[in-house]
Amino acid sequence: MNTMWSNSRSCILLLDKKKKYTPLSFIIKALVATLKLFPNFNSSIDDIENGKIVIKKYFHIGIAVDTPHGLMAVSYTHLTLPTNREV
Repeated sequence: MNTMWSNSRSCILLLDKKKKYTPLSFIIKALVATLKLFPNFNSSIDDIENGKIVIKKYFHIGIAVDTPHGLMAVSYTHLTLPTNREV
């Protein structure tokens, strides 16, 4: 089974001393990897009377942060397994 840490490119990015990485980028990567393993969590009910469930093959992650200037929200759409630079 492939994991998100098996990619050698991710290890190289972690060693880049010029960049600062927050735990949020790793949380997003873990969330997308988990949603790929458990696709029922990334689904919606289409027709409740007939019990039709649509399992989505794309990922949309939204993050909101409270700042002194107000709420800042970012939405990542159509994620596959983003690199740390993309997050």
